[in-house]
Amino acid sequence: MTKLTDMSPAEVAAHMEWVNSGEAMKAMEEYDNKMALVLAKVTPEIAAERDLQEIVWVGDVIRFRENVLVSRLIGSEKHPRHPNDLPVEQWMVEQFAVLLQEGEKGNAIVRWLVNNGRADLNQIMDQGILETHDRGFSQKDHEQFVMLHGYSVSAGAGLSYFSPAMCVRADEGADKLTQEMKEL
Repeated sequence: MTKLTDMSPAEVAAHMEWVNSGEAMKAMEEYDNKMALVLAKVTPEIAAERDLQEIVWVGDVIRFRENVLVSRLIGSEKHPRHPNDLPVEQWMVEQFAVLLQEGEKGNAIVRWLVNNGRADLNQIMDQGILETHDRGFSQKDHEQFVMLHGYSVSAGAGLSYFSPAMCVRADEGADKLTQEMKEL
C-alpha cells in the first residue's frame, strides 16, 4: 500500500478522484462482505479448537499474554516500545518453536517474519488476508498473531479480521479474570 505522502501530486489527485467517485466505497463494501463470510465460518466449535492466548492483567488493562519473541519480529529500533529489553521466559521459547511449524499449530505470519526480517503491522496487513485477497495469511493466522503480540482483548476484538466467536471466548476469559480480581 502506497502512502499519500509517497505519491506525486498527480497520483494524489487521481487517488482522491477514485475515492470521491464512489468506487472506494464499493471496494470497501465488497471487502466487508467477503470478510463477513469468512468470519461466519468461524463457528463457536471452530473457535473452541483454536488456541486462545492466555489473558492477563498488564497494569490496568486486560491483554493477551505477549510472547516477546513474536513482538521482537515487529517494528524497528525506533519503535517506542521495542521489546528487546523484556525478559524471555521458557513458555515463550516453547510456543515460538510450535509457531514455526507448518500445519494447524504453526503461524504463517511468524514464519514469514522469521524468513523475511522485521516488518511493521501495516506491512503484514499489506500481504493480505488469504480468504479475501487470494494471497497473504489466513484469517486464523492474523487473529492468532494479534493475541501473540499482546493486544488488549478489546483492541483485538475491534479488528475486522478477529472473529466474533473468538471475541466471545476472549471476553469470557476477561470476565473470569475480572471476577477473580474482585474476589481478592
